[in-house]
Amino acid sequence: MLTLKANRRAFCFQAPLKAPHMTIKLNTADDTTTALRTRGGWTDVDFSYIRVHGTDARRYLQAQTTNDLNSLKEWGSQNSSLIDRKARPVGCYKLFNLGNEFVIICDTNQANAILEHLEKYKFADKVDFDLVSDLKFLTVQGRASRAVLDSCLTVDDGESKRDLFNRDYYAGKIANFGIEVFRHSLTGEEGFLVKTDEKNYAAVRDALSAAADKFELKPLTQSVLECARIEAGLSKLGTDFSSENLLAETNLDESSVSYNKGCFQGQEVLARIKGQGSPSRSLVGLIIEPPPATPFSLDTPVELGNETIGWIKSNCYSEFLKRFIAIAMLKRDYRTPGKSFQTVIDGKELTVRVETLPFFTAESPSVVARQLYEKALSVFAEEDETKTETQDWQSIKLLREAVLLDPLFEDAYESLGVILNRRGATDEAIEVMLHLAKLNPDSAMAHTNLSVFYVEKGWKEKAEEEMAISMSIRMREAAAQFSKDKEAEEERKKLQAETIQRMSMFEQVLEIDPEDQLANYGYGDCLVALDRFEEAVPHLEKAIRLKPSHSVAYVSLGKAYEGLNRIDDAKATYIAGIDAAAKRGDGEPMKKMKDRLNQL
Repeated sequence: MLTLKANRRAFCFQAPLKAPHMTIKLNTADDTTTALRTRGGWTDVDFSYIRVHGTDARRYLQAQTTNDLNSLKEWGSQNSSLIDRKARPVGCYKLFNLGNEFVIICDTNQANAILEHLEKYKFADKVDFDLVSDLKFLTVQGRASRAVLDSCLTVDDGESKRDLFNRDYYAGKIANFGIEVFRHSLTGEEGFLVKTDEKNYAAVRDALSAAADKFELKPLTQSVLECARIEAGLSKLGTDFSSENLLAETNLDESSVSYNKGCFQGQEVLARIKGQGSPSRSLVGLIIEPPPATPFSLDTPVELGNETIGWIKSNCYSEFLKRFIAIAMLKRDYRTPGKSFQTVIDGKELTVRVETLPFFTAESPSVVARQLYEKALSVFAEEDETKTETQDWQSIKLLREAVLLDPLFEDAYESLGVILNRRGATDEAIEVMLHLAKLNPDSAMAHTNLSVFYVEKGWKEKAEEEMAISMSIRMREAAAQFSKDKEAEEERKKLQAETIQRMSMFEQVLEIDPEDQLANYGYGDCLVALDRFEEAVPHLEKAIRLKPSHSVAYVSLGKAYEGLNRIDDAKATYIAGIDAAAKRGDGEPMKKMKDRLNQL
């Protein structure tokens, strides 16, 4: 039975915790990503850790890296790259802001090239780079990764583990040894890296392994990690592209490049490619039928007639997706998502269908937890209250699973406590509410429910104390909400005024030249923002007629059609827009239109 237990550091769930609706059992013989996608997994991994510190560290990195370091908040992270003057990748990595210094986490085989590049251009800058040795990395990936870390990681008295999942970097202890936790997905699932000193590695690994086993997470094999990476479309320097490629030919420019940050090495080349449209070749996904018996060698050509239209990169058969999938470098004219071609690969006639990467997008643990929570409330209304054992109630099982997946899910804790109390398990309900109150001291409902539960126990003074705390919190919340509503209204009016001001500029251009493409798009987009859909449509249709490759205009026109409930027109617009975006390599508009098309 799931219980909550208090210790001197924090309330934590005591194992074993079983997922009642999860029927797949994990074991070391399961060499597929199905187990990972169902629950999660853990293993040790090979990464390097580079410290960047000094009074000029931020300014120097901002001038070198492709992403906007000024937008990176303390304890946050961002994908970034170093490129040469011709916009070819030197290193691709995850950058973390630790407050007084920065940390680069990268594949070990990239570390020396990254260090060499950083040292080469620093000149008189007061910045130093340290490749830290004598360390090891472990990783926990998947839906239950939060629960695993929450159960084995401890913090000093007076600190809270709440921040562990609110930021991308956290320091604490496992097995009483100091460790650092970095949010880093290697599989498309939520995941974390755990850094430990080499001398403490065995003890930390054993503790993490024991915690993972309690939540039914087993070690990940390298083949599962690799297949999961391909499913998630996580392209890799040295495998899917090389230092001979342009960064714009990869799918990293969407997540690793800021085109608004100003100058950095290689920026002019990237901006020129962006302005001219898509590069002549770039990475896409391929689904290959019938599935070959074995994976293809790296850089196997994809032949169509007498032309080589692309090259196979990472590839595997995904048992989870029931498809043979590949990341491929494909020429521009063959990259439209959904298009199929009869090709010859490695001497065999095969059908390939183009897909936008990733092949698979995992729902976040918090989204799955919310679904379980809503199902629990629905089940609770239909349950037989005559049962006497808490393990017999499906609503309680579902809520326990929800907080396993998202240890910060306050609504689930509250409902779990209330239902436990309704079922007569008042002592356990009190433990749940105490946990919630420690998780969020400003939770009015935690203290309100504690007051109710204490009354049922006959603890009058404690009940009155909790009610007083609850009333105080509610008064603060009311004042804060009033201020928040006022700010939101002011922001809405500000954005509306800015939109109207932009409209007036486009209107002046249209008075001079009604056929100006950008003015028609801008004016129509502003009208959509103001919910004036009927007026927006003619301008956006004209913008597309004048420039059929202008992918963002399709996004706005689709929104206008949706606003008018012209759903078939919206679908047709998004389909045409996806084709235009694919040819130009406009990843962000294409993603928006695919999402809207899927919703419709």
